[in-house]
Amino acid sequence: MEQSIKQLKCSISELVERLQDLGTFYYWANEGNLGDLLIAEATRQLFECEKLSWKPYHPDIQPEEESYVLVYGGGGRFTNHWGGIDKHLAHLTSPRVRQCIILPHSFYRVDSFLQALDYRHTIFCRGESTFCYVRSTVHPDVSVQLADDMALSLNLNTLPSLGTTPPWAAEEEKQLTRLLQRKVGRLMRRKVWHSTVRSRIQGKYRKIAFLLRTDKEKNTAFSSPMAYDISLVWSSSCAGNKHTPELVRQFAAALQYPDVIVTDRLHVGVLSLLCGKEVYLLDNDYKKLSDVYQLSMQDRPGIHLLDSEQIPQDIQAAFHRLSQGIFARVYLTLRRLLNR
Repeated sequence: MEQSIKQLKCSISELVERLQDLGTFYYWANEGNLGDLLIAEATRQLFECEKLSWKPYHPDIQPEEESYVLVYGGGGRFTNHWGGIDKHLAHLTSPRVRQCIILPHSFYRVDSFLQALDYRHTIFCRGESTFCYVRSTVHPDVSVQLADDMALSLNLNTLPSLGTTPPWAAEEEKQLTRLLQRKVGRLMRRKVWHSTVRSRIQGKYRKIAFLLRTDKEKNTAFSSPMAYDISLVWSSSCAGNKHTPELVRQFAAALQYPDVIVTDRLHVGVLSLLCGKEVYLLDNDYKKLSDVYQLSMQDRPGIHLLDSEQIPQDIQAAFHRLSQGIFARVYLTLRRLLNR
């Protein structure tokens, strides 16, 4: 089954060809956290690199055309963990939408959403579990295919800055960039440092960071206030502006300190891999991380999928040292005093 699934996967060049065939289209970025922003920036980078004819889509500002083509950004929006998908469905199935492509996504327990799609829709899934679920749920006229998560195509060296800065706004532009670097970037770097412990792994001491989510999709194998959910630095629209590429750069810069990263955030894992780090992934409840890992990442060096029931002893020891060490005790004591 694994071989046949991989044979069904569209390459990035095949996906680009599909998008080129659309002509001019509207791109609606999936809103969300810093991981979603990473996907959106990688997608816009691809559009610009391939010189695709696209326009940004805003759900509150309808296009002027009587009919149009809509491309919805990749991510994990359509699961039963998050509400509000009926509003998305109204846009994706609008009578004015001539054709609609949903870029590589994960789907979980959203039968009514999927059953409302029709012949105009093409869904790209980013893993076997979600592919099988979607294909068994949608109408036969809906095209269902596989593709890599869009963030895996990111090139950190050529992140675009969309638009141009008029001369009168140049100083403001510099100030906002400095703000991102000094405030947000510094916050992320400091928090990653707090979440990092020096411990022995694979026979030598290395800096190991635990960057773990705190929301509904968290893996419960590890839980500590010393771990850091870096993705929550951003939680908003991912439509993109002149400063969102800089935010992604600061995200990457914050990941430079550790040698090894343990995370249940898919896109913390993806960006860590792109930054050349050793990565250990913990799966979530509907196999989102293992899906993407098995389809797109398992052949890449430096990335591992952890079994929540059989965590390696080195990883357990590092987490214990992070959570029970002197620095952790001082930090938690100070926090309790401040909270009083």
